[in-house]
Amino acid sequence: MPENRSKYIHSLEGLKLKPAPLERRQKRGKEGNKTKESSAEAKRIYEEQKGILQRLIERKKGEIEKTETRLQAFKDDIALTADKRERFVAAVENILASHKYELQRFEGQLKFLRPPMKNDMRYRMRVYKELPDAIEQATPSSLGYLRFHGSPIFATETIIRNGVLSSSVDHADTQSSYDVSDQVSVTTPKTVETTIRGYFDQYNYKYSLPMGAVFVLRPRDEEDARAGETSMLMRNADLKNQLIKIFTSPEMLPQVKQWLKESDFDPDLATESFAYVDELKAQST
Repeated sequence: MPENRSKYIHSLEGLKLKPAPLERRQKRGKEGNKTKESSAEAKRIYEEQKGILQRLIERKKGEIEKTETRLQAFKDDIALTADKRERFVAAVENILASHKYELQRFEGQLKFLRPPMKNDMRYRMRVYKELPDAIEQATPSSLGYLRFHGSPIFATETIIRNGVLSSSVDHADTQSSYDVSDQVSVTTPKTVETTIRGYFDQYNYKYSLPMGAVFVLRPRDEEDARAGETSMLMRNADLKNQLIKIFTSPEMLPQVKQWLKESDFDPDLATESFAYVDELKAQST
């Protein structure tokens, strides 16, 4: 072995045997402890939120069972006039549909629940603070017709697979927010802050639920475009004809792309939130 190579190997061996300074070892130890503590806290939060959802699900199932019994009692009550029976049955059916819709929501949330992650939390804060203004400023006037609809992640899957963005009145026989039949809530580039900060599922269950997605749509016609400007509502959207883009978090992007692919959509319709801003900027040049 050449003499210089031998000296090099001996010097490396010496480095390996040399202990790290006490301060460095202590710092590494503290960092390791912090990581373990952070992981343990994330797991604790996850288990806590999981328990909350499981209890909500069981409670809702009980409410559904009671409401179904009540509904049947009204249907079987021969003492009621036909008119009263019809009104009572309709009212209880509406309550039952609402309970079932809420159960579906809780079960969907439980399906996607996972421990909170620091990187994801930092990303959400950036989205909350920066994304609304970034979209408004990057949208060229020629794209002022764009409409935005925010959705929790579990509902995003359902919307993509159904190929339709519809009012809860139509797809669940119940009403949520201020949606009415054949109308869904939307915002414009100037009001997109409402979608991102209110309907993007930013903070539910202490960050244990992944962030949702935003559907970028084109109005069906001029009537829809005018409605979106004045009332923040437009008619149910057929994704095959009206979907322009879906933006979401880096965490959920691969999953959203997979849903699109499985539903015969182009997976490239999905993108990360700030990458969408870059796409808007590119269209304005």
